[in-house]
Amino acid sequence: MLMKNLLTILFIGLSNIIAAQPSWVNLEFQTDAYGGESTWEIYMVGSDSTFVSGGPYPDSSYTEQLIPLPSGEYNLVVSDAFGDGICCQFGEGWFKLNNDCGLDLSVFDFSTEQITVPFVLEPCALPIPGCTDDASNNYNPWATVDNGTCNVSECPEGQAFVSMELTLDNWPNETGFTLVDLAVGQFYEQVLPGGFNFGDQLATYTYDFCVALGFELILTDTYGDGLNGSASGGQDGGVVITACDEEVVWELEDLAYSDNNGNVHYSGAVFVEPCAPDSVIVGCMDDDYVDYNPEATAQDTCEVLHTWGCMNPEAFNYDSTATISDLNSPCLTTIRIGDAAGDGWGNSHIGVKQGDLQWIFTMGPGQFSQSWDLVLDSDEKVDIYYFEIGGPQQPPQETEFQTLHNSVLVTNELGDTLMVEGLNPFFDNGQGALQPFKNPEWNVYSFMPYCGTSCVPFTYGCTDETAQNYDSEVNTEDGSCYYNAGCTQAGYLEYYTQGYDADYDDGSCETLAVFGCTNAEALNYEPEANVDNNSCIAVVEGCMDPDAYNYNEEANTSTQCLYDAGCVTGPGEPYWANDYCYTWVIEVDPYCCEVGWDATCIELYDYCGNQTSSVDMTVQSLLHFFPNPTNGDIRVQAPIGTIITVIDASGRKVIETQDTRIHLPSAGVYVIMANYKGRIKKETVVRQ
Repeated sequence: MLMKNLLTILFIGLSNIIAAQPSWVNLEFQTDAYGGESTWEIYMVGSDSTFVSGGPYPDSSYTEQLIPLPSGEYNLVVSDAFGDGICCQFGEGWFKLNNDCGLDLSVFDFSTEQITVPFVLEPCALPIPGCTDDASNNYNPWATVDNGTCNVSECPEGQAFVSMELTLDNWPNETGFTLVDLAVGQFYEQVLPGGFNFGDQLATYTYDFCVALGFELILTDTYGDGLNGSASGGQDGGVVITACDEEVVWELEDLAYSDNNGNVHYSGAVFVEPCAPDSVIVGCMDDDYVDYNPEATAQDTCEVLHTWGCMNPEAFNYDSTATISDLNSPCLTTIRIGDAAGDGWGNSHIGVKQGDLQWIFTMGPGQFSQSWDLVLDSDEKVDIYYFEIGGPQQPPQETEFQTLHNSVLVTNELGDTLMVEGLNPFFDNGQGALQPFKNPEWNVYSFMPYCGTSCVPFTYGCTDETAQNYDSEVNTEDGSCYYNAGCTQAGYLEYYTQGYDADYDDGSCETLAVFGCTNAEALNYEPEANVDNNSCIAVVEGCMDPDAYNYNEEANTSTQCLYDAGCVTGPGEPYWANDYCYTWVIEVDPYCCEVGWDATCIELYDYCGNQTSSVDMTVQSLLHFFPNPTNGDIRVQAPIGTIITVIDASGRKVIETQDTRIHLPSAGVYVIMANYKGRIKKETVVRQ
């Protein structure tokens, strides 16, 4: 079966050639009589890294090697350590490069220390040998060349299906066998001594064949001790042959081959009966039905269809009527491979197959680990093949496509490990090294991708679209809806200034509330307050001295008090004792108080109001503070409009008023300063 057009082949090399398409060459090399002097290497033009190399070789030897490479320009460099090349005095050496896509280079005359042969590789589908019979139990879906390794899984009617399991001991290169068809006298299978190598220690191989009459097994051991490995410090091998999948028809019991030939053991003619036909099992053969029977071989009535749905009772969309869990599909699945030495997988590959989709992966030089994301369905099994092209990868312990418990690591986008079958594709030979399985030259591992079910978990939150915290992703109401988010703490300013009652605290409470009067015009204004508590008191100006003529009992802010001078005209204008100019007039002219306020008095009064300096001494003489010392109350004699300032011993201003009665707050020494139109008088006063 030709699969070229269905394959995606990835060869990962150096970073500058990752995008190159796959190709390959076949290298043939014939040495001269001194093969130990001959080596070669292949590298891409523009890169210093060697893709592949070979040699030295046994003397006068021939080798052939299939080499996968990315398409591109290359150089083949062949070297001779002695410097005389591979021809011509000591044998006729040569080498050759070719493939199926037009490459054909031959060099037969090489007599120098080194030769460089440039060549260009066009994209070329890799010839993959293997079993191409899809009816065989070792069918390789990537094989393009049948190599005769197909194992029989079914036999014609009237014949017996026979299977031989051969387990080698610690010296497999000594062992060979021949399976003879007694009906026609031909070989079913033959492996001559030397056909197994050291890497096949303790390996088990299966050979299947159809028997019409009978068979004979001829076992050979060149050392003469058979499969009796324990006799030389190793482990024993063995042979078991079964017929019709269950009956043991022959088993090796004498591991030492104790026959007359010393190193050959014969099973003798073994005759087997044809396998009985499989019993008929009647049942539903349609897996869409609940009553489906996977063992059925004959169709019966199917009655109850499966119902797909969520079968998890703890899920939001649980369906109690579902009979099959509904799986999500497709999804990403990750395949990982690695190479401990970073020198590439060589001839080893990983193939992945799901239905008609197929991929092939390998790892080129310079890579230690590589992974790929594949989109796979949840409803179809995936097979992973480990196989080799043109010979085994050596050393096998470097090659891995497993990281978890020596199994293939396959994960989905949920992080689940998906491999359900398959173990380490290598086995321990008991000497600390991993050896690859042989015959067939591939192993298959199977798993079912898992992308999660259709089950929807309960998600709790607000489902009311009118709420501020409505969540369209929520499927279950939990009573958490809110409609006015804000500050809900009465101890913060934002609680009073947001303009509404919040039903959800959104973290906006930041400023501590300070309660008080926030009106700067009020009597009790508090500059630190940020929340008004309706405590503001309006300012009422007036004289607050009950002895004053203009006393105002409702006043809370002191203004100028008027005191009667006791003049003949009685109280009132202009006879106020605390009017500086009036006091000066009646002192200069007592007539103005004792008799009447005439034109001369008025003239003097007006004159006083127009003076700025000539009357200073008089003003100073009229400014008085008494008593001094005092028990607390000080009376000030001063003109109307005089500003009185009281300063304590620390220099701090404690009082500033226009009132003529002052109360000192506590015992101590004070400075009282009277300021009338820029004219100032200071006096020290002591409160006892």
